Amino acid sequence: MLTSLLERFAENFPIPTMARAVLERSFRPELLDPWFKTVAQDQYTRRVLFSTLFELMRQVVTRQQPSVHAAYQGARKAIPASITAVYEKLNGLEAAVSAALVAYSAEQVTPVIDALEGARMPLLEGYRVKILDGNALGHASTASPRRVRAVPRPCRARPWRCSSRRWG
Repeated sequence: MLTSLLERFAENFPIPTMARAVLERSFRPELLDPWFKTVAQDQYTRRVLFSTLFELMRQVVTRQQPSVHAAYQGARKAIPASITAVYEKLNGLEAAVSAALVAYSAEQVTPVIDALEGARMPLLEGYRVKILDGNALGHASTASPRRVRAVPRPCRARPWRCSSRRWG
């Protein structure tokens, strides 16, 4: 029955089904928790496993749950710590662990990309190219280059303090 259900999802929603399969293959708890022990410098695991935090955040990021608290409440297995302990663990996550998680995910997904022959050719050989989509610039296309700044416009940052509507 699970196979027919999976086939139906793969036919109707191929990209989300494939993304979910890659996430589940790449970030299995039995691999993620030992990896965390090798990468973490100051953090330790007492009650809340790193894989549990990852699963909670995965549900929020993929919009299965609206918040960490909702994911905590809807957990399949009871989490042996309070929601406060979960938030403290998330807030104390080391930057080095986050950076290493990006490298780990690339390491885990590279064989899948290679098998699907999905690697892209570089846009400019020998250069690192970054693409900016312009969504953060707002009305900058109509403004002169001198008015474009790398900070939020006043009404975007604090709309309740804006006395003029010219900023939109």
